[in-house]
Amino acid sequence: MRRAPIVAALGAAAGSETLSVLSTQIRDVRASSPWQSDPYNTVLSVTVFAVPVLAVLIAGRLAAWQAAGGGRRGREHHRAPGDDDRERQLRRAAAALLGLAGATAVIEWIAVALRPHPWRGWTGPLIGGLTVATLALALATGLLLRRRLPRRAPGIWASDWLSDLAGPPIPRPLTGWIRRHATAVFAGLSVLAAAGVVGSLAVGEAWTDPLLIGWAFVLEASAWFALAVLGNRICVFVLRPPHRTDAAAIGFSLGMLVATAFHGPISTVPALVAVTAGAGLVGAVLASVHRPRIARVPG
Repeated sequence: MRRAPIVAALGAAAGSETLSVLSTQIRDVRASSPWQSDPYNTVLSVTVFAVPVLAVLIAGRLAAWQAAGGGRRGREHHRAPGDDDRERQLRRAAAALLGLAGATAVIEWIAVALRPHPWRGWTGPLIGGLTVATLALALATGLLLRRRLPRRAPGIWASDWLSDLAGPPIPRPLTGWIRRHATAVFAGLSVLAAAGVVGSLAVGEAWTDPLLIGWAFVLEASAWFALAVLGNRICVFVLRPPHRTDAAAIGFSLGMLVATAFHGPISTVPALVAVTAGAGLVGAVLASVHRPRIARVPG
């Protein structure tokens, strides 16, 4: 396997992430950012956390596979069972990473074009950084698309990311439990991630309204769960068939995010909760109408 496309994707995503962090977490820089307000900020509030999480997962699996002797050039005739799937899954994960970072860049360029805020101070350097980040993302995407693997039957995998962890460093009984309760694991990790994000926001922004904090927690937790489900469908972290609740959860999160980004002037927190939660429920109902196709999963 050629590592260059994966490494290039990680590098390009790191550049995009650096720009996003600088423009959202440093007060003076954010004040000059063209994308400091909604709807642009809503997208960045999701991708600024999702990109590094996925990048760490990709780097970890690539390093583990390389340490085990897999994917080295010249070993094409001695590939271990599951190596083809590992390469496909890593490339799919890299594509998802570039998609997240690319979506961030598109949103930022839209903000630059529409110019919702006066340009001052850090605006010029931010646009320059965005230009460099966009070029890096385009180059990494080109490298990833340059070599396409043969098509395979959908939904049939010989291995997943969890199977590579069975034994050291994760005991096999635990990996088996995770596989049987994958949805609960995704939900638990989403709750932990949301608690960390909202906790830092509450402290940094001096939030005191319990309703506002609770609303932000639901928004973050639903977004993380939706990302986990979608990410698993793309990257195959854990082999599991899709559930009807997956579509409903994704629809709820998308509805809330869209309403948050485009809600317009709202003067009270209860009104904000009502508008966004209502949009989330509508999204969940519409999405749950779609019956997911059940993928074949090896026993």
